[in-house]
Amino acid sequence: MLTSNRLSVVDARAIVGLPAVRGSSSSTTDLSPLDQHRASPAHLDGSVPLLGREFGGTLKSRFASLARKSGADRKETRDHGRSLVGRRANLEGRLGDDGDPGRVSAGTQEPLVSPLQRFQKAGRKIVRQGLQHRLQATPDDRKLLGRLGSLEVADGDLENAIEHLRLAAKGSDDDVAWTTLARAEVRAWEQDPATGHERLRWACDAYRRSVDLLEPGFVQVWELPARLLELGGVYESFGSFEGALHIYQRIASSMPLSSGFEGVLFRCAVVMRYMATLERAPRNGLLESALEHLDLIMQEQALRKGFFAESAALLYADVCMALAEGSAVAKGWAKASYQEVFDNRKAQGDKHAMTFRDWDDWIASPETQLQLSKEWSQKGEPALAVLAFEKALEAFGRQKEISPSSKAEPSFSALMDASEAYASFQRFVRQGEQDQYRVAQ
Repeated sequence: MLTSNRLSVVDARAIVGLPAVRGSSSSTTDLSPLDQHRASPAHLDGSVPLLGREFGGTLKSRFASLARKSGADRKETRDHGRSLVGRRANLEGRLGDDGDPGRVSAGTQEPLVSPLQRFQKAGRKIVRQGLQHRLQATPDDRKLLGRLGSLEVADGDLENAIEHLRLAAKGSDDDVAWTTLARAEVRAWEQDPATGHERLRWACDAYRRSVDLLEPGFVQVWELPARLLELGGVYESFGSFEGALHIYQRIASSMPLSSGFEGVLFRCAVVMRYMATLERAPRNGLLESALEHLDLIMQEQALRKGFFAESAALLYADVCMALAEGSAVAKGWAKASYQEVFDNRKAQGDKHAMTFRDWDDWIASPETQLQLSKEWSQKGEPALAVLAFEKALEAFGRQKEISPSSKAEPSFSALMDASEAYASFQRFVRQGEQDQYRVAQ
């Protein structure tokens, strides 16, 4: 199990085979936003001190401070039905709490589920019944428990799936069983973030066991990076960004031929970009390192297809602008990247981009930053969504300085729309704080 009830940097370093930082422990190097309120400074590599407080203030408090800066109406119910959060809630209401179409009426289910999906679901139901019947005779059969749990995951029955998968994995040396359990725990957390404190610890431990059990050979070469990447995502979700960075950098440095390598580089850059915003963090060092990772993506045309073609360019430009205070060269790189994104968007018929003549007016517009914030959220990047929204507020502030009579500012509904992922994160953090309070009592 984990060395503490948190996702600590000690655990992350142990998972990827790095020695513990001298003189550190899980209580002083843990960067979980749930627990790290009054800890001594943590270290990136044992030498550079980072802020020993709630890491990043968490997205919850960061969004709250942005809302105060904007002076926006803070009634969360305003325009709720039109917001991303409202639309998602309405959809979940139609599909049931866990989004399972099988739980709604036949009339609602028909347009939502294809005939093939219904056939597959019916087939899984028959197999599940057969496995349950066999388990009555041999209730401790791990293979049967694992197969049943996997089918329950596919059907969205995560509560029963996790119960069966935990029994299947307990005491097992099957790395696949532990990986299946880890993924089920993460899915359960995504559906109910209030369970995050417990779910993510289970997921982290299960991933760790699956990594330890991988036997050397061809399978390990391809499976290990993928599982470590998923584990890094768990650390990010828990707010343990330093632990996530240790895991991502291990993949990037020792497994450069792994599938999805460009995704690992991008995750490193995202984490370092967010960490650079924190008080007492080694800002320039983090930004320069993020730039090096993004350079590898930007230089390889093969890695710049689809998602990375624009996302990497936007993040590259953002990091360059953050470094541009003392570097004209970095500012030139930022301009070139923003120009590329601007031209591509106009060529693709982006209506908002087409209202601007120059890229600098486009990127300086608060509406552009709000748009980017929503896009980052839709791509599952809440930290980058927060940074873009902060830029939008700064742009609105500049407009007011130029024209004091201007009433342009984002509403609270725009704040919520900026990051749908943030809404889940907020509920998770609130529950974690309540858990801490009960323990303290």
